[in-house]
Amino acid sequence: LPIFTVIESVPIPACSGTAAGPNAVAIDDQRNIAVVTDLNCNDAAIVSLKNDSTFGTLTHRIPVGASPAAVAVIPRFGFAVVTNNSAGTASILNLNSNAQVTSDITVGTNPSGLAINQATGIALIANTGSNTVSSIDLSPLLASPPGTVTSSTIAVDQSPIAVAIDPDRGTNNLGLAVVTSLLLNGASTPFGGLDVVDLGTSPPTRDNSASINSIQATPTGVVFDPATTLFYATSSQGNNISAFDPDNSNLQSIAVGVNPTSLAFNFQTSTILTVNALSNTISIVDSQTFKTRATLGISGSSEFAAAIHPLTNLAVIADQANNRVLLLPLP
Repeated sequence: LPIFTVIESVPIPACSGTAAGPNAVAIDDQRNIAVVTDLNCNDAAIVSLKNDSTFGTLTHRIPVGASPAAVAVIPRFGFAVVTNNSAGTASILNLNSNAQVTSDITVGTNPSGLAINQATGIALIANTGSNTVSSIDLSPLLASPPGTVTSSTIAVDQSPIAVAIDPDRGTNNLGLAVVTSLLLNGASTPFGGLDVVDLGTSPPTRDNSASINSIQATPTGVVFDPATTLFYATSSQGNNISAFDPDNSNLQSIAVGVNPTSLAFNFQTSTILTVNALSNTISIVDSQTFKTRATLGISGSSEFAAAIHPLTNLAVIADQANNRVLLLPLP
């Protein structure tokens, strides 16, 4: 296999003698920064992606809640939202001042993945331990002084993990989310599932779900492609990703590397990236043709999470076991 060339490796220093454990990453393309959650340090590290002398340097660390899991950004608001897995809360960060906007918001049990509707400012959080998703409207925080924000709860299927949002579907075209889950079938073997949540109703409502019969665990990642209007979910058990149309629940799958656990997407280049844990590879898939373009070797640990800069096609990969962030240009 060809090997990626790492153009920068950014170490994330320990905190009070504890290894940082970078866990998830999101990219703000307006500020040219990556926001990386540090699982063991209870903070979010800011890494510069600017085309100047600061490129590839850690510039700030912002405190968050206990065991930060996932992160998502809304660049036009200048906010990042971090899920705090063991605290059952979400932290909201101001990326201009590098500080929390407000006190942590209580959500469900063991919040994990999340996504933000870039059109409306609604953050949707998957609560793995309570089989719910929490909806938070971020727009009141733009007021001066910032208004109060609260969360509402929607029941979904078992063990939801990841979320992606189409901002144009749903009631009154206010957004439709797909949440990865586990579908129980009584005495039968459970299947991986995709729950559809309508963000246009108040509060949001679960519409339907589809099962991925080839796997018996919750899919670990999902993204939305505005060009194809399809959602793409990754399955660590099935060694594949599935394309899902929520309008008719149609599914089709394509093989990638062994044990894909993380998923990233660049809508500008139609590039889907899967991080394949057991084979130490990254697969590049073209969402337009739904074909795997390449599977590339990457050295080091299998515990990776990734995001792609939409303008430069630079992959930013959080390498948890080695406490660093890797910056790799995609082919």
